[in-house]
Amino acid sequence: MFDSGGSTGILREEFGYPPLGDIRQCLVALSPEDNEQVSALNKALDFRFDSGSSLRGHSVGNLVLAALTSAYQGVQDAIDELSRIMRLQ
Repeated sequence: MFDSGGSTGILREEFGYPPLGDIRQCLVALSPEDNEQVSALNKALDFRFDSGSSLRGHSVGNLVLAALTSAYQGVQDAIDELSRIMRLQ
């Protein structure tokens, strides 16, 4: 994994998480394109807050993965849960 800036960099520095942006991009790329619900979710996961927000620079997907990592006490379980939500095979 390579990403170290922006949202990923902040989450790595504050929580010690691996590059969640790289993981998010892989999950979105693997998701089914023929499902409207998943397509809408992908748009939300890729959404990045703009400079007028205190969440400036963060993508929703990175924040979701960070929340799931904390809730499920590990990155792999977070990936597994988001993969289930996204209906990945």
